[in-house]
Amino acid sequence: MAPLERLLRSPVVQAPMSGGPGTPELVAAVGVAGGLGFLAAGYRAPAELRADIARTRQLTSEPFGVNVFVPGRPRAPAAALADYLAELAP
Repeated sequence: MAPLERLLRSPVVQAPMSGGPGTPELVAAVGVAGGLGFLAAGYRAPAELRADIARTRQLTSEPFGVNVFVPGRPRAPAAALADYLAELAP
């Protein structure tokens, strides 16, 4: 994979904003403008995230990212973390 500097035409990285502002349309617009857009995966159901990724791919062929995080402190029980990771696997 090429270094990030070679993929971007503009030194702009759009933050993955949970809660609404980080839409596929925004992510695609940032990519078309030469930056790197990010979808936020936190607090999203897997089906919702799949739909956002598919929509972003419909809107642009530019690279984009998906911000996935693992719940931190307080430490999640091992079984809950395993369930969370299993949902992300597909």
